[in-house]
Amino acid sequence: MAKQVSQMDPGGDRLTIGAVQALLAQGKKPGDVIVTIVDYNDDTERLVREGWISAAMVQVPVTMGRWGIRVAVLALEKKPIPPNLLTPIYVVTKDNAARSM
Repeated sequence: MAKQVSQMDPGGDRLTIGAVQALLAQGKKPGDVIVTIVDYNDDTERLVREGWISAAMVQVPVTMGRWGIRVAVLALEKKPIPPNLLTPIYVVTKDNAARSM
């Protein structure tokens, strides 16, 4: 393991929780290392509120699912499918975590 780490982006929620546990084992405190994540659930929300995770990029799976169904219907109807389908992503930090859920 690196002796000095200043930023981590482990990816999924379980990997991030493990990374935070490793930081705890090294005696680090919230904010000593910038940790970011793409997933957001009860466990990672707690870590955001405590300051262990600096920022969580929160996706909107309902919107993603709706687009998936719309594209499937368009394909079945042999209609054009938009080349890009954008869904919102929100950044949740310790400062705005109370408003995120």
